[in-house]
Amino acid sequence: MEAAVQEHQLETGTSFGLFQQDYSNTATLASDTWLKRVWKELEDLDIYVALDSPVLPLRCEGDALLIEVFMELEVDQDALKWLNWCRMFLQVCTVSDIVTADGRSIRESMWHGKRDNAHRSSYQWPRTVRPNRTHWKAWQEHLTRALLVSDGSQRLLRHPLGPWIDPLDNWNWLWSSTHGLFHRQGHGWQHYRHRRSSTRSIQWDYPCSTQLSGCKRPHNKHTANGVSFLPAPFWTQPLPADMCRATVHITPSLGTLALTGIGTAPLQPHHDSQPSLLAAWMAASARVTEYVGWTPEEIEID
Repeated sequence: MEAAVQEHQLETGTSFGLFQQDYSNTATLASDTWLKRVWKELEDLDIYVALDSPVLPLRCEGDALLIEVFMELEVDQDALKWLNWCRMFLQVCTVSDIVTADGRSIRESMWHGKRDNAHRSSYQWPRTVRPNRTHWKAWQEHLTRALLVSDGSQRLLRHPLGPWIDPLDNWNWLWSSTHGLFHRQGHGWQHYRHRRSSTRSIQWDYPCSTQLSGCKRPHNKHTANGVSFLPAPFWTQPLPADMCRATVHITPSLGTLALTGIGTAPLQPHHDSQPSLLAAWMAASARVTEYVGWTPEEIEID
């Protein structure tokens, strides 16, 4: 039963447990199951049931659940159902799920109804048929009304999101100011080291990947705004300490890759004293284990 409740919670996309939601408001978002019928029966009988089920987490400061954002617009039930259909197809729950890593704008893929691999999801999303063009137009119109400065091509948020509080491990793209761009590939990381360019535009070589459908072999150089990159083999060292969350825009047909945002995290408390050798070793060990999958059991110091 708990799994069924959580599935419906993902479908309705709200911050309340299933039986704590108003049936008349959100029932249209849930599949027709025995649990939905129990939900209606409980409400008709004015019976309150509290279940201790996990809530959909927010991922950064200023974040909000998309369905609750749409409900604040006081849209009708049909419009809410189609908006939720678009959300379920994109496999997103929150505003943070659709924005660039700097929290300033909606990602182009999310705007046009295309899934991307910016984040790793722990949810088992149901198969969803792709909405048609009319529904994506409504998706864009309601996002503009609820979140954006205007209907301009930059898709800028009226209220940019704050620092991220979700685990760094949820992200598939990371950025280091000292080493460049990293992309998760299975249990490892592919590294794109940046280089200086003699021009204002950025040039990088993006290797064609079989995971990108329709990807053609790129030209020798591609331009994008951001930093210049050179592809490199898989990263075999612990990830740099200055890693930040990142989002990119990929154009498979051209083999181009553009950095679209770099995220920030809450400032960590400052410690005046230097950490002990043991503390430093334990911290380094934790980082190595998380990203590489192993760590030495002991260290010898001459």
